[in-house]
Amino acid sequence: PTQRLVFGLVGNLFGLSVVLIVKIIIMQIIRFSHYKAFYRTKPLSANIVNIAMECYAIGISIWFMLVRTIKIVIVAALYLGRTDTPLFSAGVGIFGPLEIDNWPTVARKEILIHEAHRRK
Repeated sequence: PTQRLVFGLVGNLFGLSVVLIVKIIIMQIIRFSHYKAFYRTKPLSANIVNIAMECYAIGISIWFMLVRTIKIVIVAALYLGRTDTPLFSAGVGIFGPLEIDNWPTVARKEILIHEAHRRK
């Protein structure tokens, strides 16, 4: 049973890696062939590519929201009987080296980075 789970996970990660690498390569090719500095040398095809990338971003954001929802449901199920800890407090969802939902930590780091480099 574990082997099937790991093969599924590795297959999904491999598929995601291939999609992202292909996207990066295609975007580099389009960037060099359709743009010169800040100017579009081929405006029509550059606009079509921009629309396609917006559609891609919408699809990725929907996938991200679904995955994050599943992670929050898992954390909530694991902390169902815990009345001493609020669900979204610091440290909830961290089990040893495994952090199920790491976006609160990422958001906190981003806030600290921007506050540390803010000009007064």
